[in-house]
Amino acid sequence: MNEFIETLLPDLKSKYSQALSAMNEVDTGPGILGLSGEEVLRAHFSVVDHFLKEGEGDGIGGIGPKDMGMLVSALSRPHVSFGGLSKWNTIHEKAATLFFGLIMNHPFHDANKRTAYLSTVHYLYKNGFILSVAQKELEDLAVLVAERGLSRFRRYKDLKKEGLDPEVRFIAWYLRAKTHKIDRQQYFVTYRELEKILKNMALLWRTLKIILSTLCVGNKLK
Repeated sequence: MNEFIETLLPDLKSKYSQALSAMNEVDTGPGILGLSGEEVLRAHFSVVDHFLKEGEGDGIGGIGPKDMGMLVSALSRPHVSFGGLSKWNTIHEKAATLFFGLIMNHPFHDANKRTAYLSTVHYLYKNGFILSVAQKELEDLAVLVAERGLSRFRRYKDLKKEGLDPEVRFIAWYLRAKTHKIDRQQYFVTYRELEKILKNMALLWRTLKIILSTLCVGNKLK
């Protein structure tokens, strides 16, 4: 905890400590490669810390958990079972129901969608998958989930006709299509390390495109 808390702005450190203390009283742990309450709190406070440091904190309606019970409920969704049989069996289904629960339970005062996004990316990574989709696209999906706007997709309409939980099943379908397995020899990274890697990759890709376009222009001139 100390390593993470030292990365936060001074005003956030006490709020994070209080939230973590409250979480430790009710959270029983992450299960096998699940997410713990502490990991989701780190995701939430990382999001808030980022916006405050970027000078965009005025739009934040509140910091930290609003309802600890709803947060634990969202964290428990991937592990629901009936008669000894798990409701959600694949990593993508478990990630989808976590994503859905963190958005719809609205456990935080604000930044629920971004917390859900970051937590889901981390959950997938822990379980051997990485998203191959732009951040904006997944953020847009989070907004559609929150606004119950998935009916614009034909796949969602088909799933709704088939049975229960069409939202979660649609998100799971989406995540399966937008992820690929990672090399198991890669080490697990922290949120901030992952953000740094993704930024470096984006910079490398932009540089590569500039080089390629320059080469193309040069060949045409020749």
